Amino acid sequence: MTEFDDDNDNDTVIPDDFREMHELSTVDVKTSNWKGTLISILVIILLSSAIILAIYIINPDIQYKLINETREKLKLDELLHGNYTVQPTFNGTWISDTEITFISSAGDFVLYDVRADKTDTIIYARIMKQHEVDRAILSPNRQYVLFISHIKNIFRHSTVAHYKAYHLSNDTIINIRPHEANIDASLQAAEWGRKNAQLIFVYANNIYYMADPSDSQTYRISHDDDRYIYNGIPDWIYEEEILASGTAFWWSNDGSRLAYIRFNDSQVEIQEYPWYGDQVDVESQYLGPIKIKYPKPGSTNPTITLHMVDLENSSFDPYEVLPPIELTKQSNDYYLTSAAWADRDCLIAVWMTREQNYASYSWCSPSSSEMDHKWKCKESFHKQLNNGWIEISSIHVDQYGKNYYILHGDESSEQFVQIIKVNIKTGEKNFITSGKRDVTKILKIIPIYNNDGSESNKIYYLATRTNKPGERHVYNVLDKTKWMFNRNNNDGDVDDTKCITCDQIELNQCLYNRITFSKNGTYYIRECLGPNIPYSTLHLLNDDGGNNNYTREWEMNEKLKMTLSRKLLPTIVTEIINKTDYVLIVQMFMPPSFKPDSVVKYPLLIQVYGGPGSQYVNENFKMNFGKYLAGSREIIYAYVDGRGSGFQGETMKHHLFHRLGTVEMDDQIIAARYLRDKYNFINPDAIGIWGWSYGGYATAKILIKDHHVDTAVFACGISVAPVTSWLLYDSAYTERYMGLPTNETMKSYQTSAVMHDIDLMRNKKFLLIHGTADDNVHIQNSMVLIKELNKANIMFNTQIYPDENHGLPGVSVHLYETMANFWNECFKSDSYVEEIGLRRRRVSKF
Repeated sequence: MTEFDDDNDNDTVIPDDFREMHELSTVDVKTSNWKGTLISILVIILLSSAIILAIYIINPDIQYKLINETREKLKLDELLHGNYTVQPTFNGTWISDTEITFISSAGDFVLYDVRADKTDTIIYARIMKQHEVDRAILSPNRQYVLFISHIKNIFRHSTVAHYKAYHLSNDTIINIRPHEANIDASLQAAEWGRKNAQLIFVYANNIYYMADPSDSQTYRISHDDDRYIYNGIPDWIYEEEILASGTAFWWSNDGSRLAYIRFNDSQVEIQEYPWYGDQVDVESQYLGPIKIKYPKPGSTNPTITLHMVDLENSSFDPYEVLPPIELTKQSNDYYLTSAAWADRDCLIAVWMTREQNYASYSWCSPSSSEMDHKWKCKESFHKQLNNGWIEISSIHVDQYGKNYYILHGDESSEQFVQIIKVNIKTGEKNFITSGKRDVTKILKIIPIYNNDGSESNKIYYLATRTNKPGERHVYNVLDKTKWMFNRNNNDGDVDDTKCITCDQIELNQCLYNRITFSKNGTYYIRECLGPNIPYSTLHLLNDDGGNNNYTREWEMNEKLKMTLSRKLLPTIVTEIINKTDYVLIVQMFMPPSFKPDSVVKYPLLIQVYGGPGSQYVNENFKMNFGKYLAGSREIIYAYVDGRGSGFQGETMKHHLFHRLGTVEMDDQIIAARYLRDKYNFINPDAIGIWGWSYGGYATAKILIKDHHVDTAVFACGISVAPVTSWLLYDSAYTERYMGLPTNETMKSYQTSAVMHDIDLMRNKKFLLIHGTADDNVHIQNSMVLIKELNKANIMFNTQIYPDENHGLPGVSVHLYETMANFWNECFKSDSYVEEIGLRRRRVSKF
């Protein structure tokens, strides 16, 4: 369009279309002025917006301010009071191939049919509330619901609780208990069987059987009255280190038989720890200590026997199941690590010597002579290691009852964990998976009936991704290979392996998965546990077992998404540090205000665990103390996985064999020094480290190792509930990695103790925290360390929590405030001034 001026004497050529427009726009002078003004205002607004947008795009500081000025920092009290808690992404139980039971948000116990997309209420919330139900389990015949209430935790997995059977047809309640027990007696365990409404429960360390809750008859299976003999429930050492469960019994598939372990702790030494109580009165003047049977390295372990009882035989007399001869030739001091039924006459059992470097895989069946009243186990095959330990693996028997599947390191130099198939009777073995990744769990075995009449299996499993040890994906593989144990493909995966959860990898979403299959594997719940806020969805499995068919949302954690959308959150940066024959993997949570070219120097705080097989750097969503410190207190919070860490092959873990307290500590120092020297934004004078349990042990050892004046990197550290000498920890864990304390290994035991070279901690700021009622890592560990620090005249801080266990659940607010104050003191400055152009702002760290 050509500009013109009416006062200009020059002839101006006006286009016809403009002349027509001009004539139309000059009908009303007032209207013309008003519209012209409006157009001018709009032009000014558009130009201003364009300028602001240009400034916004060019200047990241303005971006940061505009985006985040409406957001607030994470708050410690909100974190500790559950405001940032992730809701369980699947709280249901598959009871068939298409049905799930769960307690709804309204408190009803419901059944959801995934195929029909229909929900039926089994028991209404008012009844659930009346009986104070915490958990509800439907019986196999769907006539009863087992009510579990007043649950009290004992140790990590064990509980006592009240159990009742609710009869659905007549709305009656049946208290589950022995006839001799009080009506409100607490049981140690109770579980439905495989058919009808048969029930097993444990009371006072003995097993009882009910064919049906409505029957008046309760059958006692075990008859031990010694408080230190346990039937069907594990003692402390088995619960914590071997079975990782609160029960120790296994139903046969048809429900006709039950296998269980009998634990005899009568010769195990007693560990005591004090109990102070909640109030002071006449009755509490003299409170006795808590006593538990707790074997330590080299001391007497519990003796165990495996038993089988025929539930269809009215005598209910247990048969002892004898271990294989090959095992007893190795040692009479052994563990039973897992068991599973192939059929009612064949029980699979895995045994390990006390050192856990020899495992016997056996199948057990009735003795040929009924007079023996025994079952005998025959060894299918065994595994033995000289430079490492054997990991405990669960057994997965196929539907045909001919083979079972377990996890086993391959023959590569890294010894990646794979699935092997074992023929029950012959012991023939074959690798089913291969590649440079670790299988972490066998999820489901689905039988395949081929057209030619042959049988095969499709195995679904959870594993890392190649070169991505922090990810978890679900794969399937068709077991159609011939018997060939040394089958390996170290360059990649087997050709027929398919990933069914890798659909969002390119989007960097859903990198940490978990799947729960329906009974026959037709449907499954997929839980995306990270890196973003966890959620779960329901899927129909494709016929070819490939990528999934989405059906519906299950739990999306929308409330947490909304809460965190209003918060300033740290960003995550991953760093790989290459060493000669291994790598260190570092994950850093960077403060929201972080800019790589900032003049601000941030404190660096590393949280360490470091125990064999552990992993901190992964894609699992974290909403914890570390994210709070990074998001609110301007601290770079980091994790380091080095030698000894898990999910990178067995060889990586075996760096720590007979060497606890060595290279895993060195790697934390190496990583911290690397980060300090590489990045100018890290304050070299404000680097700290802390850990809990093994991490508490690691922290103390690292502060001692990091003592050279010229290269020292850590200024301070916190040890929470640390092991301070492996002679004070439990036998199963310690001997697995350190061996029995003998003349050959005693030097390693001594040098691995925190008290060794304690004088080298003199120039470090150190806070020691422990609960007096810690049943796992006893307060004895910290008291021994305190004595040595006192002797050496080394100044340190201590926080002791009376009557608190290993997790310190009753003092979380005080605990984390104490630690935050310690970091404030260690990192010195309460605030810093940041300059952005001509703008200055004072930012408070704490």
